[in-house]
Amino acid sequence: MLLTDIAGEDLHLELQSPVMEPESGFDGILRIGEVITFDAIKLASADLDPQVNQFVAAHNFTLVRVPISVRPIEKATIRFLSVEVDIEGGGICWSVDPERVEDEIKVTSTFSISGGLKPKVLEVSAGHERTTEYVVRRPQILAFGIGLAEVAWEFTPTKSQVLAGVQLLHLVVKSPRSSAVSGTVGIRADIVAHGLLWNTRAVGRDSTAAVSRFGE
Repeated sequence: MLLTDIAGEDLHLELQSPVMEPESGFDGILRIGEVITFDAIKLASADLDPQVNQFVAAHNFTLVRVPISVRPIEKATIRFLSVEVDIEGGGICWSVDPERVEDEIKVTSTFSISGGLKPKVLEVSAGHERTTEYVVRRPQILAFGIGLAEVAWEFTPTKSQVLAGVQLLHLVVKSPRSSAVSGTVGIRADIVAHGLLWNTRAVGRDSTAAVSRFGE
């Protein structure tokens, strides 16, 4: 069964430069699921790499999972999508998944953590039949921010596809043991509708650019 939607909250999108208004809004085209954190050390499927061992005494490693659902509506498609995570509490990004996707792949909805504390979603060939749920990653994806407190995934559609379906995004945060890991998620989307390009940003319930928070 294809994983085409997630339980979560529909995002309200506002124009970044509201010179004119579209004939209809874009609510419902994007949804965010619950952003969940895990202890990455406990999830590691192998002995920790020496590079990790040198930090574990003084640092925590936290896996953050961000589920996003893209649901194109009639006469409106997303040309560009940016999912941005701001890490607070002195933490930085240790690793991400996906880091780069250039070809269509199908992935299971489960993942593992390597000894180097890098999240990895199981990839299968595009024609492989599975009985479990999977996600189709059709767009081109590029991640930024390893080693920094600001992380972003940028999605652009391939020539033959539009942005659609579920994306399960993971990052591992390295943070001092003396501080709790927390952060916010923001989303920008360029939408083509009514023959025009609309630059939008998702707005949270508190009318800020933070549509979700974790670690609080």
